[in-house]
Amino acid sequence: MGLSACGKNMALAGPMVAQWSDELKAVVRKRNAILYAELPKALEERNKDKAVELWKEAMLTCYQCHQGIGIPQVRKFKPVEEIHAKHQRIAEAFGLVKVVGNEKSCIACHAGQTQVRGYK
Repeated sequence: MGLSACGKNMALAGPMVAQWSDELKAVVRKRNAILYAELPKALEERNKDKAVELWKEAMLTCYQCHQGIGIPQVRKFKPVEEIHAKHQRIAEAFGLVKVVGNEKSCIACHAGQTQVRGYK
């Protein structure tokens, strides 16, 4: 259920997405395929390695629109803390969030091209 948290927001953006370029639509299609087909299947199969790989791919699609990675930046707003917290709880359930001192490290998800937290 937590996997679709941002999907609800994207559904509301449907009319806007319809006007986007084919390049942007391809990113949305890839994201939807991961979140609604591939990732749930990996979770159902209890394939942690595949699920982690897919989660990181999904994050990159989010960053493509929100940070303008490889495509024009089309979304720019501060992530809603309540929704982001759901993502963090999912990551924690998979053992992806490390505790460093008294703080949680987010590098399991925010690494490489998705290391930027917040907006440029």
